[in-house]
Amino acid sequence: MASWILVTASRPFTWMKTLILAGMYAGLALLFTVPPAKEFFRLDWPPPDLLAVSVTVAVGGSLIIEAIRYFQRRLAGRSAD
Repeated sequence: MASWILVTASRPFTWMKTLILAGMYAGLALLFTVPPAKEFFRLDWPPPDLLAVSVTVAVGGSLIIEAIRYFQRRLAGRSAD
């Protein structure tokens, strides 16, 4: 969810912001898939049931972050009127 906050804070996107965010997510993917990195950081995939709960919480949290951003922008627009 912290990375999704970075995505929402980066809006509006420019090509440079997009490259930075893509690099961040690519680095995260490599961290979990490249064996030397996994061994160095002692990373391992969680059991399937815990992984499912983690993904569900992350998606739910990201939706809440988007909703907060939407209503925050909407309220900010009203106060400017």
